Amino acid sequence: MRATVALVETRPETVREDFARVLKLAGFARPEPLASRLVLGTGPGGAWFPGAAATPWQVAAACEHFAADASPLVFAMDEQGRPAAGPEPALAAALTPAGAIWAGNHEWARRPVRPAADLPRLLEWTGGSLTVPAGLAGQPVVLLPTPAVGGGWPLAGAVALLAALLAPGRRSDWRGRRAELLVEIVRFARASLHVTGAVLDGTMWSVADGVGRRETLQGNVLVAGRDPVAVDAVACRLAGGDPRRVPWLRACTAEGLGSGDPRDIRLVGRTELVELGLGLPPRVLMPTIRLAAQRSLRAAAWRLLKRPAAVRRHRESAWGRLRHESPEPKD
Repeated sequence: MRATVALVETRPETVREDFARVLKLAGFARPEPLASRLVLGTGPGGAWFPGAAATPWQVAAACEHFAADASPLVFAMDEQGRPAAGPEPALAAALTPAGAIWAGNHEWARRPVRPAADLPRLLEWTGGSLTVPAGLAGQPVVLLPTPAVGGGWPLAGAVALLAALLAPGRRSDWRGRRAELLVEIVRFARASLHVTGAVLDGTMWSVADGVGRRETLQGNVLVAGRDPVAVDAVACRLAGGDPRRVPWLRACTAEGLGSGDPRDIRLVGRTELVELGLGLPPRVLMPTIRLAAQRSLRAAAWRLLKRPAAVRRHRESAWGRLRHESPEPKD
């Protein structure tokens, strides 16, 4: 059966309605309780950065849509899978109307899971022990990724969010094992979690150069689907890449872990957006090799000198102004 992925073009004035539309197009019917747990990212090192952390409108729309019988439980973490201490003000304001609950230490406590499949590389990476947060076990989960491209990653989206959740640690330490690890992470997630889909906020995209520096690109698109692999494949096309040339997407498709081939994906909504792309230069999708010392020094310089300026520029944009406004209260 072909996976369905919905695309909707959006703008700050209509983003709340656009999220409701993309969820409906993707098959997230109401009042079916498709999620009582939401998983999202908070950005590099836990600090907010445009295009690299969940947006307030993304979280608010998910909370409102999936709050059927109970308040959603929100699991937020940085790129290395470390739990966020608490919601920053813009997210807190988005969580309150839906009564969403920020996952605490009890929910984040790691529960050992016996692997249902052969996962040699993942077991090696995790030291021989596979775990999931106790609050996610047996519960329907929706992923709320934001898209990042460049730095040797053709695309980091929904599956990268699963990687941070199930295989905590620095992805830069994977040393060429990225495809194998990501495939095993998807296999492990299918066996140990009840992931019902992904809702990707592509209003802003994080673009990295491979040494820790980031810029942002306005994308103005929302992507949603019940298959996280298919959502990432569509996002890869939006970025100008071919998902059939991405090793881990190709392997997931071959092993029946998701739909990474465009021929196996049914697009709905603004389907022409995948052909238009975002105008990213092809080099950002290519692997980047840097010495560890070079990478560390350039990343530190970027955090100190350029990151604050990038955040200030975003605050002055339409999306930045929306982010710092309080959500309208629910009736």
